[in-house]
Amino acid sequence: MQKFYTALKSFVLLGAFGLAFTSCKDDEPEKFNLSFASATGTAKESDESILIEIKLDKPAPEDIKVKFKLSGTALDDVTEKDYPDYKVDGDYDAIVIAQGETSANITLIPYSDDFIDDNETIIVTITEVDNVNVIFDATQLSTTTLTQEDGMLVYLEWPASNSTAGFVDMDMFVRIGASTSSYNYLITGSVYPGTTRNYEAVFIPKTFIGTFFGLNYTNTTYGLSYNYYDGTRDDLKFEVTFAEFINGVLQPEAAHKKYTNAVSYTKDNINTWTDEYPSIIAQTFANVGGNYQDFSEITTPVSGSRTGIATTNEFINPLYREKQESP
Repeated sequence: MQKFYTALKSFVLLGAFGLAFTSCKDDEPEKFNLSFASATGTAKESDESILIEIKLDKPAPEDIKVKFKLSGTALDDVTEKDYPDYKVDGDYDAIVIAQGETSANITLIPYSDDFIDDNETIIVTITEVDNVNVIFDATQLSTTTLTQEDGMLVYLEWPASNSTAGFVDMDMFVRIGASTSSYNYLITGSVYPGTTRNYEAVFIPKTFIGTFFGLNYTNTTYGLSYNYYDGTRDDLKFEVTFAEFINGVLQPEAAHKKYTNAVSYTKDNINTWTDEYPSIIAQTFANVGGNYQDFSEITTPVSGSRTGIATTNEFINPLYREKQESP
């Protein structure tokens, strides 16, 4: 009988300790695991937004502030004010996972531009969380690859300058309009000084976030000016090539459209720099719902090439000037 009571007392003591131990476990704060929903992603420069999701493995017990850092080869508009690749819609270093929620998104807005870029990266790193019960890996990254947007490369080329055929310096401007008779806004251009290069090139994005001067890039017309800036050639022929970029790849030459001015530019078409507008439009095409169409032939202006008034030859290329001034 004594053994029975001893055993019973031991059982009660063990139970008490067990209950106490269990009670200690119940008092431990709940832990939460924080991570990126995806370690990698891909977006185009023309996308409306890029969402970087940060998630918990269970609903947040309270508002949780997550601090982060942005890095990579793509630059935000705080780091690079002149030619940024994207901006952040919200704080640039923190987001909040609201109480009861399991995730929140860092929203990035990429910039559509008229550059042809190599692939760039946007890297997000979690740096700090204001709740000690949230566990995260500070070495974990979310990397988004920002790829070249679709669009049209326009390439203007003329015979190389030399002392026999003459010297040429051309520029190219692109205007946007609601119709083929309205090109009120200059959107891009290529102006390389001198005669050491015999081409100009521009890239026109196929889509555009929002509108530009109230005109949507995916449903508009374009007017191109081929400006004979200065030179000595009186029978200037040139070629314009339209080559489309799709998914970051320049389409094969068989798909290119090529045009040559049927009537040569002469020295009467020379126009030095001016900020007057609208420019003389020598060629047009349209972007209808993302499809390029309605390419016109090149029209040679009777006089001038940027404005309707031809300007005096003021050729400034050192090679030509030295040739003319030499005894």
